[in-house]
Amino acid sequence: MDAEEAFRACPAHKSQLPGIVVMIEEGVFYLDFFLGFGLASATGVWGMVGDCAKAIIEAKLRRRVRVLKWVDDFLILRLDPTVTIDDVVREMSETGFPWNHAKTVDFSATPKYIGWIFNIRDRKAILPRDKAEKYSERAKPFMLDERRSLTDSMQLLGSLQHVAYVARDLRPHLSALSAFVAGWEQSNPFQNRYVKPDVRAEATKWVNELSHIPFVRSFAPPAGRFPETVWVDASSEWGIGVMIGEKWSAWKWMPGWDADSRGIGWAEAVALEFGMLAALAY
Repeated sequence: MDAEEAFRACPAHKSQLPGIVVMIEEGVFYLDFFLGFGLASATGVWGMVGDCAKAIIEAKLRRRVRVLKWVDDFLILRLDPTVTIDDVVREMSETGFPWNHAKTVDFSATPKYIGWIFNIRDRKAILPRDKAEKYSERAKPFMLDERRSLTDSMQLLGSLQHVAYVARDLRPHLSALSAFVAGWEQSNPFQNRYVKPDVRAEATKWVNELSHIPFVRSFAPPAGRFPETVWVDASSEWGIGVMIGEKWSAWKWMPGWDADSRGIGWAEAVALEFGMLAALAY
């Protein structure tokens, strides 16, 4: 199920109105009374509406459904096989929630969610062939030693991040492309840059992976699970800590640890690595 024009269904607060005035021509202004797509605060506002809708559905159909939500995309999992999609719509009817009925489909063992087809019985996620081919075509120009634009680079990164959300084994093969996008001079966003060798290598890897038919990943629980819960954290003021079950260790930063552009992101990565090493040695 999908919400129709999610952001546009949210009226702007009066305090926001001065910031969403658009001048169409000299002396002519357009005042939008609803949140626009791309407005920084719109995602958070819609998030509260979407979370509320999720809570209402699960409360009214208590123990009969479970709701997964990604922005305006709702996946309803029924725990009671007698529940119909009409029951869900009916329970939300008094709220006036704007469902997009054109994208509302009945319950299925292979629902489509966030662009993937999920085979619930076999616990597999399949990327539709048309999407795999589209993303592959976007990646192919980056295999060449040619100039590419920031727009093309960001579009490719977004597409591959969408795939890597499920295909987690491919996440490490986005680091060079991410750095390539981040390295663009903010003062010159329309400059075309030559694709670096490590980016070309990543693009080649992705084109090869996306050629697999079908492009599928398993979301079945692993055969063996680590018996303890692992917690890690980092503080730029003190250091990092790792906790496994009831055991813990902590390390304080040495002076100068934050040199060479190291910051909290680097610190969190170190904490994660220490947590993995501690778990392996547990």
